[in-house]
Amino acid sequence: MSETTPTGDRWLTRRLRLQQWRPECASITEALGQAQGVGRVEVDEARARVTVDYDVLETGLGEVERRFAGTDCPLAAGWTARLRRALYRYLDENARANARHRPAPCCSNPSELYTRKHK
Repeated sequence: MSETTPTGDRWLTRRLRLQQWRPECASITEALGQAQGVGRVEVDEARARVTVDYDVLETGLGEVERRFAGTDCPLAAGWTARLRRALYRYLDENARANARHRPAPCCSNPSELYTRKHK
């Protein structure tokens, strides 16, 4: 696990709420730090929240959630928390697709769009 996270369109930051902060939750930094592609894990005990930076081409929110399932530190189960995680998973898919596509699509270059449309 690195102290700083590389920048770029491949790296995402996600803030996840916990059901509640407990001393057992301190082990989550180790569990998440072992996942491939995870750069930084920060725990905010006062807010019962974990911030995770990861490379979207190497891992995703699904893997992060699986790491939580293997600990005694459950994620918040309310409908807003579940909805937020579902949105994060959707955004991960889009970010992964965009990061794999080179050159990145650009609406300011209409000739590129025109040639794709008329092939």
